[in-house]
Amino acid sequence: MIQRKQTLWLLLAAISVLLIFYFPFGITAKTVVDSTTSAETPLSASANQPLGMLGILASILSIVTIFLFKNRPLQIKLIWTTILETTGILVLQFYIANNSIEGNKLVVGILGSNIYLGIFVPLLTLFFLILAVMGIRQDEKLVRDTDRLR
Repeated sequence: MIQRKQTLWLLLAAISVLLIFYFPFGITAKTVVDSTTSAETPLSASANQPLGMLGILASILSIVTIFLFKNRPLQIKLIWTTILETTGILVLQFYIANNSIEGNKLVVGILGSNIYLGIFVPLLTLFFLILAVMGIRQDEKLVRDTDRLR
């Protein structure tokens, strides 16, 4: 069994934030110039460079945080930074889906043949990061209690 639960939570957060590349969070309707039909393509982080960069940075930061287990205060600071980045991903997803002249729409759930779960991925990542912070704080408390007993 894993002795430090926050290692598992940080690893799951690093993996889950990368899911923004695979699950779309909305659709964009682009009309063809010579036709009256419009083609709908899914919106994901792979099509948006700032969103993709934030996702990769959050994943790397989560993995780096795992190896800083000897410096718990720094770990907590890095996790809060990752939480801010993940919140930025969520805000950017809403902005891209709602404030575009291309006719983008935010989609939650199943539409057509695609599964649009991309909007829930940052929320899942935030959940894992908060669990990691709670695990680190439990470790801090345990270390303080054992130091007091000595």
